[in-house]
Parts: sequence; C-alpha cells; structure tokens
Amino acid sequence: MKTIIFLIVLFLQIFCLKSIYAQGVYEKVTSIEQLDESDTYILVENKYRYAIGYIYNYKGTIENLNSNSNEDICTLENINSEEHPYEITIKKESNGAYSLHTNQGYIVYDEYTSILSKPSLSSSNIKNGTGTWCIEFTSGNGYTKIQNKSKDRMLSFYESSNTPYFGAYTTSNVYLFRKISADNPIKLQIGAAKYSTLYYSDKNLIVPDEVEAYTFNCNNEGLHISKTYKVMDIIPRGTAVVLHGQGSYNFLETVATGVTDHDNVLNGTDNNESIPDDDKDNYLYYMLSLNSSNDLNSVGFYWGTEGGGPFTNNAHKAYLKIPKSDTSHAKTSFLFSDIEKGTTAISRPIVNDITDTYYYTIQGNKISCPTNKGIYIRNGKKFVIK
Repeated sequence: MKTIIFLIVLFLQIFCLKSIYAQGVYEKVTSIEQLDESDTYILVENKYRYAIGYIYNYKGTIENLNSNSNEDICTLENINSEEHPYEITIKKESNGAYSLHTNQGYIVYDEYTSILSKPSLSSSNIKNGTGTWCIEFTSGNGYTKIQNKSKDRMLSFYESSNTPYFGAYTTSNVYLFRKISADNPIKLQIGAAKYSTLYYSDKNLIVPDEVEAYTFNCNNEGLHISKTYKVMDIIPRGTAVVLHGQGSYNFLETVATGVTDHDNVLNGTDNNESIPDDDKDNYLYYMLSLNSSNDLNSVGFYWGTEGGGPFTNNAHKAYLKIPKSDTSHAKTSFLFSDIEKGTTAISRPIVNDITDTYYYTIQGNKISCPTNKGIYIRNGKKFVIK
C-alpha cells in the first residue's frame, strides 16, 4: 500500500513540475505592426538557436532553444526562473523608443559592447537614451535591429571561440520572437482510430507534440502521402490535412506561414456545408470513416454518398476530392492500414485494399447482393452477371 501511495505522490510531483515548467512557444516577428506592449518576446540567434538569458559581467548569456526544424517557431522551458530570464516585455517611453524588461531588470547599454541589467530605469536613462531601444525590421536578411537610442549600437550575438554571448555591436544578427498565446487554442480530440482531419481557411496552425499531419496526392497507382508536417511545423491556412495521433491536443495559431503543398487533393470547409457539385461528373468525393462494421483497423477514406458524389462536410474537417481519371477503377475506399507498418512505411503509398462488402451498380447505387443481370462493382473490380 505504501508503495502505491509513493508512486501516486511521485506522479503528482512530476505532473506539477511539468505544469510549472511548461514550454513557451514563440513565433518570429517580421514587422513593426506585430509589436504590442501587451505581448512577451525573446531575443534569438537563429544559426545555433540561442536566446539571450541572464545578463552577467556586461554580457547576455546564451540559452539553448528546444530543437525543431522550423526557423519561424521556437520553444523554451524553465521560463523566467531566477537564473534564466528569457522573456522580454517592451514599453514605449517618452523619448519614442522602447524599454526592454526581463524579470532580472531593464536591459541598458553601458559602453563599447557592454550591456547591463538595472532593476529600474532612471529619468536620465530615458533622457540620454541608454535605457531605451529603437526597433526596426530589415527586409533583406530579416534581422531585427534593436538599436540603443544613445548610440549606434545594436543587440547582437557574438560567436566567441570560448563562450559565445549577446552584446551591443554595430550590426545585428538576431531576431525578435513573440510568445504565442495559449489561451484560445484549437482543441481537437483524436480517438481510438488514431486519425482525424483538420481544415481552417484563415489560420496557420502549429503541429503539437505527438501528432503528425499529412497531405495527399493521387494517381493511377493509388493514394499517397504527399507532405508530412511534424511537431512545431506549421500547417498553412487553407491546407486540409489528415492527423495521426491519439488523445487531446491543442493547436496554436501563428502569424508565421508554413509550406503549402500545391499537389494536395484534400479539401475542407469552415462550416457544416454541402460540397459544391459543379465537378461531380469528373470527380469522386470521400470522407474519413470506418467500414460498416466500425472496425478500428479499417480507418480510411470512403465514399460519402452512393456513387462517390458530393456530400455535406462537417465544419473544419477535410474531405478527399480526386479526378475520376486518376483512378483505374471506381474505388469506394482507400485504407490507412499500411501507414503504421514500421517506422519507414509512413512515406510509402497507402494500400488500395477495399473491405467494403457491398456491390455498386454503374449508376452508383449500393446493394447487398445483385439479383439482376448487369455490371456491378465490388472492391474496385467489375463483375458481370448474365
């Protein structure tokens, strides 16, 4: 009994620590219009992925960003502890420039390449400009110029052979990143089937941990995964995807833009609405579903209506729309069962196996067993009953 109680207490301790030291997620700021005094920022060197930390001995120490492949998004842990004052708030002062404040204090220019942290700003720090900074966003390399009001010195990263650090130099090689609010995430539940779909026409969304998102293309060889968005990648607005995971997830919105897959054959709607039927003679339409037995291993894309015609799609969900010319047979479904076979199978074509037990007439009518003469389709194959 004592062992069980100990394990429960240990679990609660770990859970609480995870809550206290939750990650901060940040997006690159690219224009002055994105600056807001109510937001929180970090100063980032993007080559080695460092953020400015504690200011000591006239230098800003470096803090490692969590590793991910997206240069426009970064994450940090242990935010704003006494030794790690990553985050910066800004305020426009009376001289028209911004003060930069961390939980250590205000970032102030000293002399040469030196910077200081002061617990408060004096009126002279504002008047002479040593405690305020002009913020400008450059076009070419995209660096953020954070230049001291008193002198032609900018916050920058110095790649020392001993210990690299942040200081004040005549050029900039840093970026400003803004903390993304986690107050109103897109909440999504992925059930036991481990797949769902997602679509927003007006939001760029960050893929959370333990989720992958896929776009698809299609040809006569079948349905294939076209692009994979992994953790911290950005699903661009207007991109319909299939999600793979299991559990409850929060998708954060960002101003950063991801890479659009122009070959994607997935579409979506923002509301519960009927799919336009203008192209119904040339396309087949599929929804994410299970087979008629609700077998969890049967998850895939199935005709949403008899004959593969348009149907009513749910809000913020994706559907599959493929030209009839891309299918050698009138396939009624595409299964996902091949995706989870091994770690490398994710990039292989999805097997076009059909588990639908129904027959379909040439007109698309579904029947359990044909009784009249004619041509029927089952599992993507034609049968002739004479």
